[in-house]
Amino acid sequence: MELPEKQRTRVNAALTRFKNRINRDDVEMYKHILEEMNRKHEILFDKFSDIQDQINEIFESGDKEAQVEKRDSFERLFHNTVAQARSIIENLSRPSKQKPEVFIPNDYIDP
Repeated sequence: MELPEKQRTRVNAALTRFKNRINRDDVEMYKHILEEMNRKHEILFDKFSDIQDQINEIFESGDKEAQVEKRDSFERLFHNTVAQARSIIENLSRPSKQKPEVFIPNDYIDP
């Protein structure tokens, strides 16, 4: 069985790949792919939370602060990435007469 730390790393990497994909210039070509990817990646939050809970049980006493920071960092990245993806999808769904505006959160902190 894979260790929870390794599982967490894989989930975090998947979210980072998603973030990088939506930041591409040619995102208009990928509206439907982006919608599907957004749905798929929304389940990462629950998966990460379950894995992080397992890790917290292992490190019950000593490394609590570092574990809280890892959870907070992932949550910031997750919420900002999903919000950006939803904004792009919404803007690409507008009639072509309107110029799309892409939402990029001001509070994004790269973990």
